[in-house]
Amino acid sequence: MTTLPADRPLAGTTIPDGWVGPGTGKLERAERTALRALELESAPQRLAEYYHRDSPGAGALLTEMLPNDPGDIVAADLLAIGLLGVEVSAPTVRRLIEPGAENTNVRNRLRALRDVDLAVADTEDLQAMDDLYLDVRAALGPDAARDERTAAAAALRTRKRPDLFPLTGALVRGLLGTTPGADRRDDWLVFRHLVQRPAIQRRLDHVRRPSLEVPGRDAPSERSPLRLLTVALWTSTPG
Repeated sequence: MTTLPADRPLAGTTIPDGWVGPGTGKLERAERTALRALELESAPQRLAEYYHRDSPGAGALLTEMLPNDPGDIVAADLLAIGLLGVEVSAPTVRRLIEPGAENTNVRNRLRALRDVDLAVADTEDLQAMDDLYLDVRAALGPDAARDERTAAAAALRTRKRPDLFPLTGALVRGLLGTTPGADRRDDWLVFRHLVQRPAIQRRLDHVRRPSLEVPGRDAPSERSPLRLLTVALWTSTPG
């Protein structure tokens, strides 16, 4: 069984008024799960395979496909999230990239949101993340199915701020022990705790370094610890 380091504390940083932080038990369970995934012997190989240029997955293209203006939504962003299998309808595309109220709202929210690591996100950053979430969901519109809105909003947020927004989904939530319908804020606070932990940071470095040397595989160009952690988690299960 993975043991947690003794030199903690478990407490994270502050949260906005009205938010409910995850309990100590949930944070401990998530940390153990993340450490187990990162300690798998196959972790470097799985990471290298995901980021290999011939892989059927999106790999680093989700965040590296150009252009990627951190303050705007353009057609390249929708192509990038499409590599994850996320589909958006024509009306949704128009609302997101053509001039109009929805496009303006999302652009304003993006420009108000600092491009920082989730580990150092403060209350203003967290509130700005939530504001962006709400405006992206609104821009996706009522014609989009609920699953489409959820998947597209999550992928777009990660595309624009890969160091801030974890791309989770049901599989990763299940691994971490959060409920399938977990509040988005809960996800963010759990992952903020994980990327703050020195033990997680060390294991990410240990996993990434060997993945650079896997024969026949490209070195992962991904630099975001948060992205590497989420990929390591969801590739830690067979299938």
